[in-house]
Order: sequence, then structure tokens, then C-alpha cells
Amino acid sequence: MAAPMKWPTCVVSSRPAGAVPLAGLELTTHVGHFMGAATSNLLLFAHRGESFVRDVGCWDPLPMRLDLAYRVRGSEAQRAFWGGGDPADSMLHGFATAAAEVAPRG
Repeated sequence: MAAPMKWPTCVVSSRPAGAVPLAGLELTTHVGHFMGAATSNLLLFAHRGESFVRDVGCWDPLPMRLDLAYRVRGSEAQRAFWGGGDPADSMLHGFATAAAEVAPRG
């Protein structure tokens, strides 16, 4: 039997009461990433017969040159990638679709 999942407190508190955790992923940027150091904790969970993904992330402050670029175009691209745009372009929508296939029913 697998050991129980250990979730960071910030991730545990981000899911609704009664939600069933399905998987957790910790994504980190690589050394030299153009936007700096970051960690995203992704929580896939089932709640009331549906599946969801929550991203609880933390970025180091951006250098001024990157902050301007991010404000001009980067935030829009990031929202689309993480789930605020077309589902076909979204990594989080893909995770949620996969989680729906294994979510408990009932």
C-alpha cells in the first residue's frame, strides 16, 4: 500500500471541504529559467462529482526588465497556458480531463 500523500499546508487549505484529493504535483522552474525561481503545487481533486485542478504557486519577484514584458504580454499567455483561455491550449484543463477519468463516482 502506498504511503498517504503529504500536502503542503497552503495546498490543503486551497481545496473545498469534502473534496477527495486525486493527485498532487510540484512543478519547479529549472536553473536559469527566464522568469526566475518558482514553485507551483498542483492539486487534482474530485468534488461533488466533478474534477478540478488548483494551482498554488510562488514566484520570486521579477527583475524590472522582465516585469515590464510580463505585464505587456506575458500574463495573458500564462493565463491561457494555466487555464484561463481555450481549454485546448491549457495544461491545467488537460490535467483536469485526465483526473475526471479516474475520479470516484457517486
